[in-house]
Amino acid sequence: MPSEAIRFIHASQLLVDHQLTCTGPLTDKSLRETVEDATLTAWDRVVVACIERKADFLLLTGDSFDRHDRSLRAEVALRDGFNRLIDNDIQVVVIPGARDTIDAWNALADLPEDVIVFRPEFDEPVAILRDGKCIASITGILPVQSPNKLGQNVTRSYESGSTKHPLSVGILYSNQLTVDTERDGGMANEPQDDQQVLPPGELVLPADAASIDYIAIVGNGPAATYTLGHATAHQPGSTQGQSPDDTGAHGCTLVEYVPGQGVGRTFLPTSTVRWETFPLHVEFGSTQDALVAQMFGKLQTCQHKDRARVWMISWKVEGCGPMMVQLRDKQFCNELLELAELESPLPDRSRLVQQIDISSMTEIGMAASGEGPYGEFVQRLQKRLPVTDESLASCLEWAEVPPGPWRDRLVALSGSVCRENISRSAHQQTHHWFSAATHEGRGA
Repeated sequence: MPSEAIRFIHASQLLVDHQLTCTGPLTDKSLRETVEDATLTAWDRVVVACIERKADFLLLTGDSFDRHDRSLRAEVALRDGFNRLIDNDIQVVVIPGARDTIDAWNALADLPEDVIVFRPEFDEPVAILRDGKCIASITGILPVQSPNKLGQNVTRSYESGSTKHPLSVGILYSNQLTVDTERDGGMANEPQDDQQVLPPGELVLPADAASIDYIAIVGNGPAATYTLGHATAHQPGSTQGQSPDDTGAHGCTLVEYVPGQGVGRTFLPTSTVRWETFPLHVEFGSTQDALVAQMFGKLQTCQHKDRARVWMISWKVEGCGPMMVQLRDKQFCNELLELAELESPLPDRSRLVQQIDISSMTEIGMAASGEGPYGEFVQRLQKRLPVTDESLASCLEWAEVPPGPWRDRLVALSGSVCRENISRSAHQQTHHWFSAATHEGRGA
């Protein structure tokens, strides 16, 4: 058995060439191209990390691409990346996910033969070789749980009686975990390294899976790590945030295992676009300089070692006072954002894309404090928010889109629509309407 470290990169949710949502207008060509290529760049950084770190293999656990995109660029980029890895003697093991099903992988043209598309619930364990010798194995796990949790019987578990390899990797789907996989990492922080210990009875592995050292979680959730028996269960999250909801650093995980010393993990940032949402507190005595100082302090909390080239910052304004009135003026907001960019502590080559969002609750409070149609309209609008899957579906019905590929595409896209953006636009449009009506009345 080899005594030197066994290394592999664990990445998930690449969504290669899937376009980011809610970016706002990007008029600058260079900026727009950087955002359009964000997921392609993240994939390239994963490949480079495997080569530079001399990984033995790359493990991709779900949603490497979205089959509904039908993207030729994604197909070419994945194939080229796989070939670069194979040329460097790095094996590739792919686990299909919800968006990149096994049928979608089988439909890819000219997929290198050495890329293993592994179905944990059906296929035999995969052997990872170095110099012709097996240094690790990858196998599917089904946990032992009561029928009322899984709703089905366990049909497959880790192969018992096999020779124990230096590293044993198990594949587990996130929907087999009964705990909440959401992590509260705070704003502008890298994924936390502290582990959560699953409560007794939440998940029990088969007795013959006790030799597994590392459990790779397949799913579309954020980065999370758990202690499961003696093993580390880890989900690396996406390599690139897709919308304003995906704040913080995104990347892949370098996993290193030395026999007798256990498993170590290192977060490797890969995202080229980073989203952040920061509160901006307004008081009666607030000035423009005071707001700029607040914004500078928030930006300072960002990890400068992050490799992001573009920072998408949303400033959520909360509070009251005369400054709230000024923040409704577009020119004043533009000046404030320009000052914040000039004072930005982020690296020089970073591009800053900002927007100011007055909190919905602040809008409601201001509207409710007044009288007349504006306050009544905002209160009625709030009853229709937030946007739900049902309300989006009803919009499709009203649009009378006939059944077919376009309707299927619209239904698929509805899951990625930014609900908060719709709510914000509705409130902004409301203010615009009533402001225009007020000015017309005064002019008359």
